[in-house]
Amino acid sequence: MASMTTETTHETNKEDAIENDSIKISVGRTPRRVKVYLLQGEDWIDSGTGYCIGEIEKETNKPYFIVRNELDSEDIILKSFLEGTIQYQRQQETLIVWTDLSGKDLALSFQETEGCADLCEFIIKVQQEQYSPEISLYYVMPRTSVIDGDSFSQNGLSDITELITGPVKYPELPETNNLEGILDNVCQGLNSQFIKSCIINHIIEHSFLSKFNQVFAELEKARDLENLHLLSEIIKTLILYNEVALFEEILAVDEIVYGIVGMLEYSQEFPNSKACYRDILKKKMNFKTVIELPDEQKQTSFNLFKRDFYLSFLKDVVLARFIDDQTMGTISSLIYFNHIDIINFLKDPSSSANLLQKLFRIYDDDNESKERKRDGVKLLHQYIIIAKSLQSYQIDFFSALVKNGLFSMIRFAFSDNDSSIRVLGTELVVIIIEQDITLVNTIDNEEPPIEPNNGISTIDKEECQKSVSSIRLKLSDDMTLIKLLTKLLIHEKSFGLKIQAFEALRILLGSNIASSSHVTNDNDSEIKQNFNSSRNQQGTDNTESVNDISTCNYFNAFYAQVAPELFRSFKDLSDASGFSQADAKIKQDQILYEKLCDLISFCVGEHSASKPFIIENGIIMGIAKILELEVKTILKLSALRCLKCILFLNDDSYAEYILDNGILKYFMKYFMEVSQDNNLANSSCLQLLEMILRNCEDAFMYRERQCFQAYGKYLVENYREFLANEINYVKTGKALVQWFEENKTKSSSAMDSDSDSRDTTNVSENKDMFSFNDISLEKDSSKAETSSPKAANSEGNSRTNLFEGIEKSFSSSSVNGEKRHREDDDYSEGDLSEDADPRNADKAADDASIDPDSSNEAFSESHRLRKRISTSLRKRLAKVCHK
Repeated sequence: MASMTTETTHETNKEDAIENDSIKISVGRTPRRVKVYLLQGEDWIDSGTGYCIGEIEKETNKPYFIVRNELDSEDIILKSFLEGTIQYQRQQETLIVWTDLSGKDLALSFQETEGCADLCEFIIKVQQEQYSPEISLYYVMPRTSVIDGDSFSQNGLSDITELITGPVKYPELPETNNLEGILDNVCQGLNSQFIKSCIINHIIEHSFLSKFNQVFAELEKARDLENLHLLSEIIKTLILYNEVALFEEILAVDEIVYGIVGMLEYSQEFPNSKACYRDILKKKMNFKTVIELPDEQKQTSFNLFKRDFYLSFLKDVVLARFIDDQTMGTISSLIYFNHIDIINFLKDPSSSANLLQKLFRIYDDDNESKERKRDGVKLLHQYIIIAKSLQSYQIDFFSALVKNGLFSMIRFAFSDNDSSIRVLGTELVVIIIEQDITLVNTIDNEEPPIEPNNGISTIDKEECQKSVSSIRLKLSDDMTLIKLLTKLLIHEKSFGLKIQAFEALRILLGSNIASSSHVTNDNDSEIKQNFNSSRNQQGTDNTESVNDISTCNYFNAFYAQVAPELFRSFKDLSDASGFSQADAKIKQDQILYEKLCDLISFCVGEHSASKPFIIENGIIMGIAKILELEVKTILKLSALRCLKCILFLNDDSYAEYILDNGILKYFMKYFMEVSQDNNLANSSCLQLLEMILRNCEDAFMYRERQCFQAYGKYLVENYREFLANEINYVKTGKALVQWFEENKTKSSSAMDSDSDSRDTTNVSENKDMFSFNDISLEKDSSKAETSSPKAANSEGNSRTNLFEGIEKSFSSSSVNGEKRHREDDDYSEGDLSEDADPRNADKAADDASIDPDSSNEAFSESHRLRKRISTSLRKRLAKVCHK
């Protein structure tokens, strides 16, 4: 009785185990509608339609497919066991085809793709869980080409077959006498991702890499080249598996890295020689500790930096000769993610134990050795280069550098007598300002940023905003970095460093300095106008930032603190007392002054803040005088290019300065020197002359080209003979003279016909005549209201019209309903009374034009005032144009 009970219990437990196994394999248990086919001869015969599931037989623990008739569930169409070495093939997404152990070719055609996938998953489970370990499943895909969205089978090419699951022959544990068999086993996995994964997992689980190291040491000691070559091929094949898990296993231990590098020194392609990767690795593997960290952080940082070095060494040196693109991409991805870990480690104070603060603190300590400070520059440069390639992490990392005191390191690098350190320091600055130019305005900020607090009162908020504004003002006026770059540009002997410093200054002085800033200064209205349109399109960001700057203060600080020293030689050239000294400086470093000419060209085109400085300090005169110095042609061409940029601005203030100071005579003197030469200098002069002529003849933009007409009139009146006869190989000179004569004739006839009176209609029709004859270099009303030329020119980049006031004096209309008033100090020296103010004339004309029923007294008064103004302007014309 007891034995019977025991036997019953045993059978019950077995049934429970089998039932549990069935429950464990849950896939394949949902009935799926299929058609069953049997191959007879060359035809597939339909054996019926039913519902298929995958089950495990309780008695034998064998898995099988069973298909029951869809009309009668008791009618079994097919029952096929998954056993032996049957190979199942999934074809066309809805077919499973196989040959059973009896030799029958069977196929299941599923109504839905999900049903086929479910039964395939059942096959995978029973194979991998050892119910039928010898069966296999392949995925068969036809080779197709896609043309205009349609797929076409490529005839003559075999289908692509991929092993999904099946038995794998794993390599034996490595020894000196079984390497050939291991290589064969490893090579079988090259064409199957499933076998690759299985072999890699087997290798990692059984510590193959350590055992390979031991075998390698024995073989190298015995100088067994044949087996060394086999071992090298095994490692190469495993690397070509392109499995991240394998690379992680290699990088885990230093001994394994050195062992793998040593194995790859041998190659069957070069049987009589070997590489010296280990020697290079030992020499390069020389880490210097610049900042001491606690043991925990030290180990973390060392592993990160060491891993980065190993990956780069493997990718660039050891594996570069034989790895494919996919493996190269995998290693590059590992390097990329390791770089992210490094940057995150450096910028996180808690992870790195305030490493950045400790690093920058050594530059404030005069007792620290120069060598350690130089090592710190090299260290940071290395990881700034890394951060440069990480777009999403750049700004946070660079901001962390700035916040922790980057500028102290840059100051040291620029002043160091080691040129390589100066190069690294310049690269640091260029990389940072290329990323975010506003960061340089926070570099030397010692005041902490003010954090917003939702709980503070309105008064506190206003005080906070004032504090932020004061910090912002301080930052915008801080020219320390620009001064260092200027010093580097002027005094550095290395041409490469000069170019880098020049490019950095160009970025710092570009108009995009305001692209992310809130321009709030009323004196910089035109800069605001230039940027408000683009900001309105992109949406207004009301969030205040400590990095916001006032561009007006920023540029004014540059021209007050830096520009006088940077452009001193140009100012000295314009002054007779400093001419000889400036001449010597320019001849000594012509490349520098070539770049300075380019920088002036850039500044005058980028922002209006340069105008007061350039005019007040005679910079244009200094540039023009370069044309008569004994310097290289390329420097003269730079100066000529700079003058051309200023002329192209079509700016009244520049035009007045150029004509009053005879700047064009230096150009014409140089033109006369090269007029008979067939070279670039002659072509550049002709181009400038052509530019002036073309703008003089541009009738469509007549009112916008009157500065060029003044230039053309000056050139013809002073150099008529040269223009008409000396450059007869082009038509430009004669055309300019002809233009002058034609307009002079028109002007004379216009003055005669209008000697008694003019009405507003006649004036409008003859504006060309008045415009040419009544050339006046009056200042704009906005400038006349200020006594300081600097204040007069702080309005921005708008192209004010020299002659707009004259034309407006004869017109009763206004643009967009806005009336422009003019004031001129020279009215006092003419015969105009106080009531002859042109503003009164405009007002009288406006009153007359607004009310058509009003009397003609207002119109007559305005006509009388305009006539008197015209007479005065003609007198001033003769004085200005014949000065």
